Amino acid sequence: MVHHIKTNIVRLISLLSGRIPGTLTLKYFYNLYSRLYVKHMDFIVYPTFKMIWINKIEGKKNFPDGPFIIAANHQSYFDFMGLYGIASRKIIFFASEKLLKTPILSGWVKHSESIIIRKQNNSHAMDKGLEVLKKGGILAIFPQGTRSRNGEIEKTYLGAARLALSARVPIVPVGIRNSFEIFPPQERYPRLNKELEYYIGEPLFFEKFYGREEDETTCRKVTNVVMMKVAELADKKYKQE
Repeated sequence: MVHHIKTNIVRLISLLSGRIPGTLTLKYFYNLYSRLYVKHMDFIVYPTFKMIWINKIEGKKNFPDGPFIIAANHQSYFDFMGLYGIASRKIIFFASEKLLKTPILSGWVKHSESIIIRKQNNSHAMDKGLEVLKKGGILAIFPQGTRSRNGEIEKTYLGAARLALSARVPIVPVGIRNSFEIFPPQERYPRLNKELEYYIGEPLFFEKFYGREEDETTCRKVTNVVMMKVAELADKKYKQE
C-alpha cells in the first residue's frame, strides 16, 4: 500500500512538471503549479518528500544563531529538497540559471527567493547573497556548482568562501549521502528508497581571513578546509585544489 502511494506521488510530480510525454504543459497551468508548489512547500511538499526519501538528519544542533552559509556536496536535484527543511529558519539557495529550464525545479526557483547565478556575470548574485547574510539570513551553496556526474566531489568554486569572508559569517558543512543513488543525473525519475542522509557538521570560522575575500589563494584555502569536512561528512573523498 505504501509503495503504491509513493509510486503515485512520483507520477503526480512528473505529470505536473511536464516530464511525461503528452501531458499538459501549458504555461498557465505550469505557473499555477509552480506557485502552489512553493506556497505549500512547508506543509505538504517537504513533509511528503521527507516521509518517502529521508532516512536521517543528524547534527541540527550545530546550526548557529545569526547568519551563516551552508556548504554541501551536490549529487542530485534531491539535494535542494532535503536541505530545504533541515533548519528552523528559511534557507535561501544559490541556484544555477540552468535550473530555470529544469521541469521539476524551475517553478520552485522562479517563485521562491532563490538567487540565480548567471554564467556570464555572477556579481549580482554575490551582492544579493551578501545582502541576505547582512540581514541575518541563511544561504545554501553547493561549491561544486553543479551535480556530480559520478557521485564524487570534484571541481569546486570559491563563492561560499568569498561570501563568508566578506560578510564575516561561519560556514556550516553538510554531507549528503545516497542522493546520487536515488536520483542520478542520467535518470528521469527517482528511485523509491528511503535512504537519504544529511550530516551537519560544526560551524567553521575563518576570522583570520576576514576582509581577504578578493585574494584567490585565501579563498581556495578556505574552500579546501570546508570541502574536506563536507567530504568527511558525506563519506566521500576530496582532493584539495
